[in-house]
Amino acid sequence: MTQTLERASLNNVLTAVVQILDVVGEEQIGSMTFSSGAVIAIQPSHLEQGEAIARALGLTSFIEHTSVVPAVTDWSGTWAGAGQCEIHVRGMRPRGAAVS
Repeated sequence: MTQTLERASLNNVLTAVVQILDVVGEEQIGSMTFSSGAVIAIQPSHLEQGEAIARALGLTSFIEHTSVVPAVTDWSGTWAGAGQCEIHVRGMRPRGAAVS
């Protein structure tokens, strides 16, 4: 049996962007990119804000990219707002921070 996943419309993605801005605050967002494929990528104004933004959005999965300077972390997950969008937030975690 093949399962068909419903793809979010661009209108739903834009609605999710507005909801994210309401939760996070526009002043914390340096840039945001999105696609009609329901993927939203957030670059904070300051990389140190990434973890707080990710937590505010309920994102708990992350991967650390230590081969780049400075090392960055990519938090990801699904925003349950309009259209089940996949969200990525870039940021920095303090080195040696406990994994929660």
